[in-house]
Amino acid sequence: KVAVVPGTLAHARSIVRDMRIPSIAEVERAGLNPTRTIEDAVNRAALTWAGTIDGHLVCLGGVEQTTILSDSAYLWLITTKAVEAHPFIFVRRSQMVLEAIMEQYRMVYGVVDQNFTRSILWLKWLGFDIGPVDGGFRVFSKSRK
Repeated sequence: KVAVVPGTLAHARSIVRDMRIPSIAEVERAGLNPTRTIEDAVNRAALTWAGTIDGHLVCLGGVEQTTILSDSAYLWLITTKAVEAHPFIFVRRSQMVLEAIMEQYRMVYGVVDQNFTRSILWLKWLGFDIGPVDGGFRVFSKSRK
């Protein structure tokens, strides 16, 4: 069974156990604690969601509104290796979540590690514009049509 439910601090703590090693390394390179960083992101988010398959957490994401009056938001997503076993489910649910986000915000953006090639391909497939490499990361963005 596939479900997308509101993300919680319990999800934040749980996903750290199954995060991909490069994702953990990315957070640690910045001198941050992965658990604390994800908990903080959930607390700051205007909207969070957790994706599960057969009761197992496979992703956790959220959007942080730039300012209270802004119609743009910063998008973040953390996935586990389980996403690789269910690519079509992940892509389809990603489309559905993104559609809901784009109804609320005129523009969403975020950053992706330049070495996360699958993530960049997924973002392109979802219709995001991908910027040039800057400091090891690429900014991605999508505006409502």
